[in-house]
Amino acid sequence: MSKTSKRLLILALWAIYVLLVFWFLYPKISGGDTPAIDPTETNANINSFPMASSWDTAGIFEGPGLQAELKRIRSGGGENRILEITGLYYEGEDPDGIFESMGLARAAVLKNRYFKNLDAKQVKLLSLPLEADSTTRSGYFSAARFAWIQPEETVKENVEELEGRILIRFPFNSTEKVYNPIVDNYLKQLADTVAQSKELIQLTGHTDNVGSNEFNLDLGQQRADAIKSILVRFGVSETQITTISKGKNLPVDSNQSEEGRQNNRRVEVVRLRGQNN
Repeated sequence: MSKTSKRLLILALWAIYVLLVFWFLYPKISGGDTPAIDPTETNANINSFPMASSWDTAGIFEGPGLQAELKRIRSGGGENRILEITGLYYEGEDPDGIFESMGLARAAVLKNRYFKNLDAKQVKLLSLPLEADSTTRSGYFSAARFAWIQPEETVKENVEELEGRILIRFPFNSTEKVYNPIVDNYLKQLADTVAQSKELIQLTGHTDNVGSNEFNLDLGQQRADAIKSILVRFGVSETQITTISKGKNLPVDSNQSEEGRQNNRRVEVVRLRGQNN
């Protein structure tokens, strides 16, 4: 082999090495704007969602009705309105240290792919943890939810109703809910309903990321127990209520701002209908 051939071979091997190193390290050096894994797949036979994802990847798979869905979302914009992109995710998915949750990673991919024309002030990225079922790890699921909101709505209400759950928020480092007569009235109405129906409810305490895992697991448990005490005082049997804590492990917002940390300090109430009848 000639010297020229050897030199070309060495250069080719070096180029392959550099590409492999970049491929493995890109998620850690990219700054987190767009996750490295970002596959796009259009196949109605395997995906029934306009914008779908799969277990442990932030990539978005394009499905039937994508263009109609994008048109619907974009039509809701207006002056001074903010697009809220809520990435959906499941406990156990690993965002690889780039984002605080896989839901936030998915929301970022969606923003960068479909809404590049909106600047940072026009978009709010959120995430929502969901409960996995037997098909979650092997199938496709909806990647996100979208809503246009007013700027003042980026800080959530003390009580927020979402599909299948109720969120009650707490001040920093506190086991006392944010004082608001609306919160007390809501809990009283919930207690009356649950006491009558005899259904079970689960209270899950959550925190921001300030402090150790052990501290936040304990704080989340205290928050869940505090809401349980209120419901029991309002007439719900203790046997109808279970309490658990997830600490700082399942954020719904980024902990990089006080607004985000405030949104993460919460107790989630899930009504398990029909399971105690």
